[in-house]
Formats: sequence, structure tokens, C-alpha cells
Amino acid sequence: MMPVGMIAPLRPVPTLKQIITGLSLPTPNVVLDAGDPASYTSGNTWTDVQSANNFYRGDDGSGFGGFPQFEGAVGALTGAFAMSSVTRSLFRATGAWTFAEAWHKNNGAFTLAALVYVPSLASGSGAFLFSTCDGATSSVGMRARYLDSVSGMRLDLKVSKGSGGYSLDTYADMAPGLVEGSWNFVAIAIDEAVGSNGLTFHCNGQNVQATSTYSSPSAAASSGPYDVSGPIAGTSGNKIKMFAGWSSRLSTTQLGNLYAQIKQDRQFDLP
Repeated sequence: MMPVGMIAPLRPVPTLKQIITGLSLPTPNVVLDAGDPASYTSGNTWTDVQSANNFYRGDDGSGFGGFPQFEGAVGALTGAFAMSSVTRSLFRATGAWTFAEAWHKNNGAFTLAALVYVPSLASGSGAFLFSTCDGATSSVGMRARYLDSVSGMRLDLKVSKGSGGYSLDTYADMAPGLVEGSWNFVAIAIDEAVGSNGLTFHCNGQNVQATSTYSSPSAAASSGPYDVSGPIAGTSGNKIKMFAGWSSRLSTTQLGNLYAQIKQDRQFDLP
């Protein structure tokens, strides 16, 4: 027992990179963390602390009007980016990054994980988690998002092949796991070569699995650009604290461990 009159020292806030390393997870391609001063203190760039795959605040880094706005204290649990403009409030790659070029192709494998605040949503609204194309069937690449559909809250994934529909267009109903008006840990993990149950949609410890097989995927480069987060369909009030991406599929156990550690160390009010 601590002697009377002594105050326990504050425990340093563990960064997302430290959490990933501590769990012995595979090395990611990108780690963005609004609460890590090595990832953001000020300015127009959200720094990738893993591989220097940095992202602009906004679509070109030219200014801050309507771009994601930092809130909270640097290096603190409160550090987050709030989205205010539907058209420009996202994070766009500062260079011609290539780490996700295999993700939409035959035998593609990847994991996306993010800590996001989901506001109260109208039907059809939501936010993108990550994309390497605009999501149209005429483009090439992939796009993942959360949204409020007619049937309830869901995560979805579209893999575009340039013509003839999508290589993969699927979703998972995540209610009641995906909670509006709350911070949520969400992830999508896929290994195209696995097939049955090769795709995992994860939210706050809840997993839904689906078939991962691509139909006639494109071998071409993605249409780009690489974007992280960003509202859709008039959404307002969405926020993001963390994002990480891997070129491998994390297991349901690994995703569960990552969720539990983030809840324990960084976002205590996760569902």
C-alpha cells in the first residue's frame, strides 16, 4: 500500500506503436497516432511513425480551412482529429506511396485498424477508413468504410477492378457492437487466398467473418490516391485518433488483443 500523503506518478501514455510492439504483432506498413508527439504536434502532416508513409491534413496540405482539426493536448489521451468539411476533411498521402498496391490484386492480404468516433448518423452516412481509389467500378483499388445502412450499423469493403463490377463487394452488420455517439475500435483483415472465412470484420471485440475470394481482380496499379478517414454522404462529427495498416491478415486473436490493449491503455470508455 502506498504511504499516506504520497501520490502515484502519472503513467506515460503508451503510443500505438508501443502497443503493437508490446503485443508482438507483425510489423505494420503505417502507424498514425494523434496521441503520439512523434506522429503529430502541429502543422499540416500526420507523420507515420513506422515507415514515414506520411499523410497530409486534408487533400494537399495547402491550408487548414475545413481540414481535420487537432483537438486535445499533444501527447495526451485526448489527442484526436475532428472532421469538419465533407469535401476536404481527410488525410491524403504526401507522396506516391506503394505499400498497399498488392491489396486489391490476386492473393492480396491486409489489415486496417482504427480508433474512430462515430457520431449519430443518418441512414447512408458514415466515414471511410482507408482507400486506394474512389470506390467506383471504373477505378482500381480498394475502399473500406463504416456506415449506417437501412438495416443498421455495418462495416464494408469494396475492391474495384476497373470494369465489370467489383472483385469483392461485401459487408458485415456490426450492431450492436458499432456504437453511435461513441469511440469505437474497428478493423478489417483479409487474406484473399484463404476463401471461406478469409475476411474478418472486427468492432470492439466482435468478429464477423466472410469469404475473401476476389472475382477476376485487376493486376494494374491502384487509381489512387491513398486516403485515410473522411466523411461520406454529409456526415459531420466524425473523429479519428489512430490508424494502422498491415500487408498481412491479423488473426481474430490478434485483433482482440489489440482492441483490449487500446481499451486498457488509451481509450477506457470503449464499448
